[in-house]
Amino acid sequence: MPLSISIEPVGKSRFEWMLKMEQSVQMHRELGTPESEMEEVRRMFVETSSWLLIVTIVVSFVHLLFDMLAFKNDIQFWSGLKSTKGISVQSISVSTVMEVVVFFYLVDTETSYLVLFTVAGSARGRTHRHFFPSL
Repeated sequence: MPLSISIEPVGKSRFEWMLKMEQSVQMHRELGTPESEMEEVRRMFVETSSWLLIVTIVVSFVHLLFDMLAFKNDIQFWSGLKSTKGISVQSISVSTVMEVVVFFYLVDTETSYLVLFTVAGSARGRTHRHFFPSL
């Protein structure tokens, strides 16, 4: 099995960026972020093209923005509702149970905290309005 080693120069800006990332990893390590999650992020930044990373980050932020706007509108709809006439309690219950199951699956697979936060907020909102509709 032959061993192949290649050495390539790194630009100044990329090197500075890598140093900032290492400082960020150290800060997250002190805050208790799991080592496996930090290693996955580090590997992603090293092995992936810069343009692909930029597009992924932009799309992720846009998705998070739309998710927050949908959650805000969901809260406005349910808080402004005068009666639940015409709304299926069974469909709300099934939807709530499915979101809770998805949340626990994501916890079990050790998904990132950002995804867990969004799913937990959505499941909490559904559970709250289902069991406490007058609050």
